[in-house]
Amino acid sequence: MDLLKLRRTVFELLLDGHVQLIALIHYPGVKLPEHLTKMEPMKLADAPSPPAQPVVTLDYGYALARPPADFAVDDTGITATLIFNGVDTPTFIPWGAVIAIRTPDDAFVAGFQVDEPPVAAPEPPKRGGLRAV
Repeated sequence: MDLLKLRRTVFELLLDGHVQLIALIHYPGVKLPEHLTKMEPMKLADAPSPPAQPVVTLDYGYALARPPADFAVDDTGITATLIFNGVDTPTFIPWGAVIAIRTPDDAFVAGFQVDEPPVAAPEPPKRGGLRAV
């Protein structure tokens, strides 16, 4: 993935007001609300992703009805507190997890190959080892 090209494109789209990032949910370092990490795998027609990998589309921008106050784009990825089901939730998407970017009207769409394979979905925590005697 051409990280410089990806970052430049995201910045340019943000200056226009709004960008959507499509990212692999289980890529190392992704921070999302728990309910999103349990989404079913799917393949997007407009994004080059490994088959059957869970992805999420997130909206970023200064022109949103309620733009994130802590929005940051840096060399590692995008950090922002986004709203899910009415709850402010800190998120982080590393650049390596991004498989596509687009504008909401689909006037611009660009896909990116993932540099590393995503990790498998985390296993649910096991119950404690307590038992009645």
